[in-house]
Amino acid sequence: MTSSSSQPPDPDVPAYAGSADVGVRSSVPAGDPMAGDAAGLLRAEYGKLYDLYGDIVALLDAARFDEIRQRWFGVVRETLEFEAAVQRVVLPEVPDAASSLPDGTEPAALLDWLRAYDELNPDLEPDEVRTTATTTVEALEAQDRVLVPAVDALAPDLRDRLGEDLRQVMG
Repeated sequence: MTSSSSQPPDPDVPAYAGSADVGVRSSVPAGDPMAGDAAGLLRAEYGKLYDLYGDIVALLDAARFDEIRQRWFGVVRETLEFEAAVQRVVLPEVPDAASSLPDGTEPAALLDWLRAYDELNPDLEPDEVRTTATTTVEALEAQDRVLVPAVDALAPDLRDRLGEDLRQVMG
């Protein structure tokens, strides 16, 4: 990001702040939550993750283990990318809400736990996948209930900047 200002950068604003690629916004339809502010983006991402984990459970119920093996690591990677972005971008802006998350539902806890399910550890047991999917969704729901209203309460310009920052960090 270039700036014509001769002011030194604000140490309280992350270096990536507001630097999302314009192409990200122009590549989605108008009104799409992925192009909106941070609250809309959080809602869209939580909804997407709920759907992905719901698909995994449905595949488990149908005993379609080969499909689970094909999709599991992608779902985990999506979750890891999102949780890392929430931890880096959102939590510093809503510290009171972040500190009120129940133990084990914080992004850092999910990041630590889900890193064990990378592609280098391909041994998947159906019961473990079901437990992981269910526990992950419960943690995401706790975050959704706490973080989205806190972000919604932020000033509109800050929500817009955070939306750009989330898109930038998530890639």
